[in-house]
Amino acid sequence: MAFQQTKITRRRKHEAEQAIQDLLKRGFEIVTPLKEYGSEGKVFKTDSYNRKIFVQNNFNSCWIAVLRRDANYESEKGVRNSKSVARAHCV
Repeated sequence: MAFQQTKITRRRKHEAEQAIQDLLKRGFEIVTPLKEYGSEGKVFKTDSYNRKIFVQNNFNSCWIAVLRRDANYESEKGVRNSKSVARAHCV
């Protein structure tokens, strides 16, 4: 049996939860529950002598979940099978 897998990636938790609810209504099932992934970094600036000077810490996070459904789900319901999925990526 073939599955159509979709990865949800959103910056805000409530946006990810809404996307999951929308896909659950369309017949998807959750493979990997909603998790927060974060990364930390440092921001530097360069002075007149070309030395790096620390400015601030930087933290980015995004929420990710994986859902899937049977690839024949849409054809069983009489809907045209499309493979396009809108995605919002963490920046």
